[in-house]
Amino acid sequence: MGEALYEEIVGPERMDRPCRVYAPVGSHEDLLPYLVRRLLENGANTSFVNRIVDDTQPIDEIIADPAARLARLPIKPHPKIPLPRDLYGAARQNSRGLDLNHPPVLADLRGGLAAALRRPWTAAPIIGGVEQPGAGEPVLDPSDRRRQVGSVVAARPEELDRALGRALRAASSWDRKPAGERAAILERAADLFEIIWPS
Repeated sequence: MGEALYEEIVGPERMDRPCRVYAPVGSHEDLLPYLVRRLLENGANTSFVNRIVDDTQPIDEIIADPAARLARLPIKPHPKIPLPRDLYGAARQNSRGLDLNHPPVLADLRGGLAAALRRPWTAAPIIGGVEQPGAGEPVLDPSDRRRQVGSVVAARPEELDRALGRALRAASSWDRKPAGERAAILERAADLFEIIWPS
């Protein structure tokens, strides 16, 4: 995935920054289509990975601002091509997602993750809107097992039985709701997740 770029970043004689090697892992059925797509993309004449090792390509052209290049194009994309948010038309809105190529978005994400690490997180079973008591077990950061990020109270067998009983009793009421009403509830829940997530 671009050894030349990697070599410019790692090592004391370069930027001396630690850099992970990107190595997708999975079954043959999952990996083969992925690797073929990467092969086609990286082998294309317009590929950054391809152009960076092409000595005939002027460096100014390789690092040119893509937005400025787009502005100079004589033909622009069709105005009826929807924005990502409107990708599904009137059926439903697409999720916002995060533009990980945009530095301010990355800065906000970094700040949010740092704030989350400072907060003592707790989790416990909730049945009928009531959090169940119990002794919490520590939860460790998977990227640094020395750091505890919170605690969790495991559900006991009798609590599972109660929760499943309530779900079973509520199922008939949910089944009687018209499909449109159920869809509206689920879409409202999705909207609330997007409102809550950034905070």
